[in-house]
Amino acid sequence: MLRSNRVKALVPIAAVALLLSACGGDSAAPAPAPAPAPAPAPAPEAPPEDVLEPVAPLLMTVPGRGLGVFWTLPWFVAQHAGFFDVYGANVDVKALGPGVDGFRAVQTGDAQFGSWTTQGLANGVANIDPSVRIFHGLSTSSWVLATSDPGLSRCEDMAGQRDVAVDAVGGARYLVLQEILLNCGLAIDSVTTVDFGATVIVESMAAERITTAIMHLDEQARIEAALGRPLTVLTRYADVVERQHFVGVYIQEPTMVENRENLVRALAAVLEATRFMYDPANEEVVAKIAMEYTTIGDDLNTAIGALRTYVGNDFWGVDQANMNPADINAVVAGQIAVGDIEPAKARFANEFVITDIFEEAYERMVARAGR
Repeated sequence: MLRSNRVKALVPIAAVALLLSACGGDSAAPAPAPAPAPAPAPAPEAPPEDVLEPVAPLLMTVPGRGLGVFWTLPWFVAQHAGFFDVYGANVDVKALGPGVDGFRAVQTGDAQFGSWTTQGLANGVANIDPSVRIFHGLSTSSWVLATSDPGLSRCEDMAGQRDVAVDAVGGARYLVLQEILLNCGLAIDSVTTVDFGATVIVESMAAERITTAIMHLDEQARIEAALGRPLTVLTRYADVVERQHFVGVYIQEPTMVENRENLVRALAAVLEATRFMYDPANEEVVAKIAMEYTTIGDDLNTAIGALRTYVGNDFWGVDQANMNPADINAVVAGQIAVGDIEPAKARFANEFVITDIFEEAYERMVARAGR
């Protein structure tokens, strides 16, 4: 059984120093503190030369237009706090659009692997590309259906609502809305939807151009801060499904086989980066990475607050593969129930979930950072 002890990561000092200066650190001398800060940890020793042999570059696509959605943060921390360098990974993480656009980019070769919601991947594997494999994931959903409309108080009130913001027909937010509505006896065609990206949803809700959307917890916090009042959460996706699985990190099997070493290195880096994120001493560094590379916005307190919420709920699952087959199969069954996957085309976890990349990545991370 994998342990979940949290061990403070040893990030290259130069990487952290550069990050802090790039994010606008104050050049003035700091005020005297009651006690001196602990001395920084020494830079880690480089892995053996055979581990650091060059590998071909890979582009990872994550959901978001230009900026990744907040739950993609461990991959940005791995890249921009120096963990990819430590493990010799050659991966560039980019937000190329909504998850469905990223999936298309992997199909065309414009990206080599990506992350997307499990609903979207279940659909993609069944209906588009059965060669796709998942090698890491997130188990807990952060989706909510929330509104600023005082006339709405429960899911059943959604009948006839117009301009409910999602990402795109067939996109992750759309599929979540479809399941939420089904749970309260409504069909997806009982509402009309508008297609927005994460940033546009936040901006439009904050400006009150729209009132209702599928959103993540961090997006809810940003909207509430802008409005100066709480939203009404009509339904949490986690409350309408008995078993849930949120996100898969995916790749086509031929690409996986060809680039396995790079994927192992990258995932080992992400595992250690996740430990780093859970250490309260690192929350300002992590929050500043989030501000630069995710949709959290440019307010440090909001970014730290979102980080604390996600860490407090163990959202990223320290040292975990987050690929429980029963949970993934429940998502597939849910997509069959709403009619998005024909039963004969359905693919289940034993057909597209790969565990050996995580297992080797975990052992490499433990060898460097300890259990």
